[in-house]
Amino acid sequence: MVPVSVLLHRALKLERVVKELWFVLNGVPIRYSITEYAIISDLNCDKYPKDWADFKGSQFRMKTFGPSKVTISGALEKLYNTPSTDVEDRKRLAILVLLGGVLDHGIKNTDVIPTALVDMF
Repeated sequence: MVPVSVLLHRALKLERVVKELWFVLNGVPIRYSITEYAIISDLNCDKYPKDWADFKGSQFRMKTFGPSKVTISGALEKLYNTPSTDVEDRKRLAILVLLGGVLDHGIKNTDVIPTALVDMF
């Protein structure tokens, strides 16, 4: 964590809004954008396909939670009640609880997980 802390303390504040992070290290400006992230993490960081809405996983949301709002406590309850033989659904629920409870926490002070986040599964 120390190298990350050093870089963050050397980050530049730009006048224009960009989707990249600039650092100055030893007097040399360094850019860190989604391209560098894709190279380091080996994740596919391309744009979503145009027909992305057709790929959304609302079938999982409707099958698991129905038309009601999805909450962290409800997802945890479903995770505990899902049989251990249903590995795929347990993985989805565990990741949903993690993303909804940790990464999305603080944006709103509610227990509700946004529908768009649930539909990614």
